[in-house]
Amino acid sequence: MPRLRLLYPRDGVAQLDHPFTLVDDARLSTAEARAAVRLQTLLGGADGRRTLAGHGFRSGGGEADPAVTRRAGGRDPQPHDVDPGGPPTARQLRSALGMWTVTDQSARFTIAVDASASMAAPVAGRPGQNRMDVTKSSLVQGLSRFTPGDEVGLWEFASRPRGSRDHRELVPTRRLVERGDDGSTHRDRLIGAFGRMAPIPGGATGLYDTTLAAYRSAREGYARGRSNALVLVTDGANEDPGGVSRKQLTARLERLADPERPRP
Repeated sequence: MPRLRLLYPRDGVAQLDHPFTLVDDARLSTAEARAAVRLQTLLGGADGRRTLAGHGFRSGGGEADPAVTRRAGGRDPQPHDVDPGGPPTARQLRSALGMWTVTDQSARFTIAVDASASMAAPVAGRPGQNRMDVTKSSLVQGLSRFTPGDEVGLWEFASRPRGSRDHRELVPTRRLVERGDDGSTHRDRLIGAFGRMAPIPGGATGLYDTTLAAYRSAREGYARGRSNALVLVTDGANEDPGGVSRKQLTARLERLADPERPRP
């Protein structure tokens, strides 16, 4: 890697220390204890320190050997002072704040899964499994990463041959730890719903109408202090010519967007 640069920042860096100590010395024989002490004396002497420095170990003062630094591709002298960059841009700040929100706050997610007929197509390299099977497996794995206090709801969507709406709610958005009358948790309910999902024969991908409806629902159910988000899982493009167009969808989403209540 020719562009790799080794440097020690001037404002401090973690340094490894290698203390010499006897482990479980009560069980050492007299000969073993004497050998250990002699080795400690050897390493602490001038010859021992030179041997350690030649192999890249720092001295007791924490200084790196210049020759070792140069061979490793570092700059001499160390530490190397890097010119500070400019202040972060507004976009970088938004990105950092967004990542902080996702990692620090509890989540409120709506997951909308494509149940169109094309989800029955087999998946290469996964014998006996179709797209829906792989999707359900991924959803179960993903759900394991959520905390008990997170809120998750489940929709499925596909344009119906008889003209009914493209989407339906399978499981309402609730905290995963909540229990029903039968004693099962909301997480259990979701896993059960994942297992029952199946491609709808003749169903097309009603993507745009579902996206708009799910976004409106997320807007109405927005929870402050949580990371609100909408997750769309689909294997194809919109196949519902009777619904909203892509241009109409984009325009309506822009009107519904609220910077104070973000719903990515």
